[in-house]
Amino acid sequence: MARKQGGEKKVSFCRAAITLGRNRPDWLLKGILPNSPFFIKARFDLLLLVAFFLAVPAVLQGKSYDIADYDVEVKVRADGIYEVTETIHFRFQSGTFRYGYRKIPSDRIDTVRDVTVSDIDGEITQVDRVKKSGAYWIQWFFKGRTEPTRFRLNYVVEGALFESGGKNRVDWNAIANQWKVAIYDVDVRVELPPAFELRRGDIACRPDGARLLQRQDGGWAASFHRDQVSPGSVYEVVVSFPKNVVGRMEGMGGWLLGGKIVMAILLGGIGLFPGLMAYRHWRSPSYGTDIGRAAVFQLEGVSMAHAGMLLTELRKGGARGISATIFDLGKRGGVSLTRKKAPNGYFVRVETDPSCKLTNGFERQLMKLLGSIDYLNEIVLYPKTMREALKEVRQELVDEGYLCDKSMRSNVMLATAVAGIMMAVFLVDPHFLAQPMLGALCGGVGGGALLASRVRYPLSMSGAELHGKITGYLTKVREDIDDALLGRPAEAAALFAKELPWLSLDLKVDTKYVKRIEEGLRGNEASVFEYPKWAVSDDSDGEIKDAKAVFHAFGDIFYMTSFSVGSGVGAGGGGGGAG
Repeated sequence: MARKQGGEKKVSFCRAAITLGRNRPDWLLKGILPNSPFFIKARFDLLLLVAFFLAVPAVLQGKSYDIADYDVEVKVRADGIYEVTETIHFRFQSGTFRYGYRKIPSDRIDTVRDVTVSDIDGEITQVDRVKKSGAYWIQWFFKGRTEPTRFRLNYVVEGALFESGGKNRVDWNAIANQWKVAIYDVDVRVELPPAFELRRGDIACRPDGARLLQRQDGGWAASFHRDQVSPGSVYEVVVSFPKNVVGRMEGMGGWLLGGKIVMAILLGGIGLFPGLMAYRHWRSPSYGTDIGRAAVFQLEGVSMAHAGMLLTELRKGGARGISATIFDLGKRGGVSLTRKKAPNGYFVRVETDPSCKLTNGFERQLMKLLGSIDYLNEIVLYPKTMREALKEVRQELVDEGYLCDKSMRSNVMLATAVAGIMMAVFLVDPHFLAQPMLGALCGGVGGGALLASRVRYPLSMSGAELHGKITGYLTKVREDIDDALLGRPAEAAALFAKELPWLSLDLKVDTKYVKRIEEGLRGNEASVFEYPKWAVSDDSDGEIKDAKAVFHAFGDIFYMTSFSVGSGVGAGGGGGGAG
């Protein structure tokens, strides 16, 4: 199908099988982009882009054409390879045309090679062959034309001869459905070689048989004709005969595709394996959760922020250490939290006592920040401050030997992952190297390296031991609360309030867990559960009598502090932690 620059409105630029254009930017084609395969493809994409932007004015100018005559000759060699010659008579009705291309789908062939294009009425200045987007594209350029022009295309096709049921079959779409203009006087000729030693009765043709089947140079020639092929229609010719050569197996495309997919998955797994093994080897050791469960938890010098960093990585919620530190400061008299009612819900007012004794640098930074705000939700305005403070906590754990700094190794793995994934993209993309199997291997390597890069600050042996003690203590506290809930719900609520700083670090303490305690207090008097002095609600006006309602208000303080602070600070925090 011919295509002027921009074409008429009934001609689709993107789907044209052969497109003729109006302008060729020589400085782009020759001066900048070299004639390597990579830049030939880049040059072709650029041409399409340029032609697209020139298409609109061409349409407005009423450019148009059709195909007056289309001849196709398919000569089958003794080895099953096709030598194809196409002679196409473009009848330009208006407009000036300077380039064209022919699209040959690649799903039913192996390759197209040895391409030449000649202009019966003039000179061809350049010819390129590009494989992209599931097809082979033949593109050529010529001096501008407004008069009818004939082009002759010659190319060799490998892997197009089919084999099925003991027969070979030439199955060729002489006219594909990408054509958007009418094509007249179509003649197709399929020649079979003498080496096949065929008789007339061995050969079957369709559609409606060959117009003429005759001897030619010891072989056979089947001729087909159609007066007109409508836009978007297909003209397919088929010539079958007893098997003489190994051909493309009928129905094997799905099996071959499935085999390629399986092979790609296997290669991806092979590439992933080293990274997976590295991740398993480098990740933190574990001491379980039994250590320290029976003993009273006493660890001097372990702050809430340090414990939070050990229990939950910074990127996974290590910011809970901030909430735990706020609750711990409340118990020590340094912070008071007041639940206040607002038209659209509740918020927590925070007040600080500068006289409170602070034990580490993180507490001093947090107290400074809390002293500068009125309400806890304002802390989300300072994520960078809190992230930097948590990074200092992480560095202290590294200096104390609880964490191992493997950030350099992690960065190398991350760079390897990026390189592997980018290489996979280039290898798989048909516009570039078109090596999907090698791309799958590189993708697997990149994925494994990405997994291994996550181990930035693993626990040391002493860190794992401390992690086990803290986890064991939290498990014991939860079990004590569960036991009290069976018959002493007020005691369970009091224990929850007492251990709130530590429980706020426990990812198993969620909405459902607090609801269980709240429901256990149903019907009890408010006196059995009292607010801690550092956490109160001022919206009751002394009217709340039910312990369930009182605990619900206290639970609001817990959640509003834990999750508004944690999500606000942790949302942007990469960098890792204990893991």
